[in-house]
Amino acid sequence: LFRSGPELTSYEELVKRIAGLSTRLTSIEQREAEGLNTANRTLTSISDNVGRLGTIIANLEVKLGKDMAFLEEDIERQLKAEEVARGEMERALHRTIKDELEALRQLARTGEGFGDSGSSSSPLAIAAG
Repeated sequence: LFRSGPELTSYEELVKRIAGLSTRLTSIEQREAEGLNTANRTLTSISDNVGRLGTIIANLEVKLGKDMAFLEEDIERQLKAEEVARGEMERALHRTIKDELEALRQLARTGEGFGDSGSSSSPLAIAAG
């Protein structure tokens, strides 16, 4: 039943080799688990960063939309203000032209400062109509 000699030595070597392989396998499994944990942490970090980036992009889109709306309204206000100012300038120009024309007509009727006030071909007589 009991073995001795070279058979025992082979058995002990086999047990030692199995124990060594078991230790190596455990070490490989530990490194694999550490690698998986590192990969999981990295993926979680990437996922978190993607989520934050999505939030940043959404906030920028909202801000850009508000800025665009403000700029559109500002441009519209400026265009309206320019239109009002142009209208006022045109009315002032028409009033000035009308006033000047009336002054010329008055001068033409009174004949002041003109040698031939009775001539119907005179520009003032035509303006006086």
